[in-house]
Amino acid sequence: PSSPPPAAERATADRPDDVSGYQIHAMYVLPSDGDDSELDVRGSIETSVMAFNSWLAQQSGGAHLRLDTYHGRLDVTFLRLEAGDDALATAGAYLLNVLQYELKAHGFDDPHKLYAVYYGGRSEWACGYGAWPPSQPGTLAVRAIGPGSYHRDPGAPCWTGDQLTPSVDDSRYLEFGMLHEMLHTMGFVAECAPSHALAGHTADGPQDLMYSGPETWQPAALDLGRDDYFQHGNPDCPDLARSAFLKPLPQGAQSPVGWQQSVARKGTSLRDIRYYLDHALTVVNNGNRNMQVFRVVDGAERLATGVHAGDSKVLLQHFEGVSLPANQEVVLDAVQGDAMELIAEIDPGAAPLVEMNVLRSPGREEYTRIALFRDRGMADRVSGTGLRQSLVTIDSSYSSCAPDVVSRAPETAPVFIAADEALELRVFVDRSVVEVFVNGRQCVAVRVYPDRDDSLGVSFRSQGVDGEIRSLRAWQMRSIWQ
Repeated sequence: PSSPPPAAERATADRPDDVSGYQIHAMYVLPSDGDDSELDVRGSIETSVMAFNSWLAQQSGGAHLRLDTYHGRLDVTFLRLEAGDDALATAGAYLLNVLQYELKAHGFDDPHKLYAVYYGGRSEWACGYGAWPPSQPGTLAVRAIGPGSYHRDPGAPCWTGDQLTPSVDDSRYLEFGMLHEMLHTMGFVAECAPSHALAGHTADGPQDLMYSGPETWQPAALDLGRDDYFQHGNPDCPDLARSAFLKPLPQGAQSPVGWQQSVARKGTSLRDIRYYLDHALTVVNNGNRNMQVFRVVDGAERLATGVHAGDSKVLLQHFEGVSLPANQEVVLDAVQGDAMELIAEIDPGAAPLVEMNVLRSPGREEYTRIALFRDRGMADRVSGTGLRQSLVTIDSSYSSCAPDVVSRAPETAPVFIAADEALELRVFVDRSVVEVFVNGRQCVAVRVYPDRDDSLGVSFRSQGVDGEIRSLRAWQMRSIWQ
């Protein structure tokens, strides 16, 4: 068996890359009070990564993941968080959200990197966490190796730090687990796969790397039958064999579906997670009146049903820096619902028109359109400035396909927005009511009657020139009477 690599110097920042392109960056992350086993400097994490990558090469016929290296050695970054182990453990099913937020805050946000996190803190919900774009975007794959970590269902303890393989020729349970979560973060197994099951898994059998089901997982094969996520030959379904993260780079290599949204996703601070877990409802002041908005207590339970702690019904989604290419509709697949609060801060640039659509069906048969027409209102002739107001419109013309729903003219109201001021839309979608607050100065509302069960989507569009969503926060809501 191959011996562990020699000791390495500790790095607390991402060092210059040996190669460019999409790649995997390994990290050793600890709570503020977590015991430091020096898994980075001792070479333990490097051995673990090399082991699962070697196994992948054997299964694929030579293709393996492109790794972030520095002077020929795996670049492993050490990060100690400000929060303690007990505090972070309270995040439960939302630990992935919190770690995504923390890594972003510390500058680990390279748009071409997937971060493989060996987390030395305690997890009390799952042993592994991964994103699953486009439904659950993110750039992290996490394996919990801290003492006391366990899987809530069935209550089994996780493998701890001393179970990392000692040999690059011997991929063990923890290595398979990390590779499993990384493939989730690349978008596998996609829903279009014939054996797709349980949000990102396959039902082919417990020997499959991406299996989830009633039998004990015993990973030994990459895509049993080659029909779900590797070399399946379906050009319309994501295939690991075409991934831009592979080396050698495949012909026609593709980044994961929804990767731009994954990169833009900010995550959720521990403070926000604890706040939403602790409060029964939120009272929001909208101008001159208070509104009770809904609180998702059981959202944590729904989140936990996915092995990577997430599905499209989440407590909070937070994105930053989402590009809006001119004249293209950008659909945010991860934000869906008919009972939501959304706060969008948009830099429209020089765009004369910016749109936001809610209650949108996948084929755009139904949607409710919110539009801002910049500087298209009346000019101020009283003060002598000549400045023009903007117009905000909410249009329900295409809100319903039902034959008995009669369309009405759009609701339009003036609002003044300075030339250097960002657009802030605060939108409440409550089944048949859509309310829009613009920069805290104007409000428009309309009743809508969508006829389709899948009219749940959200999209944006910038007309004429590029724009950007600086920040988007989305909360799912439920009735306070439940």
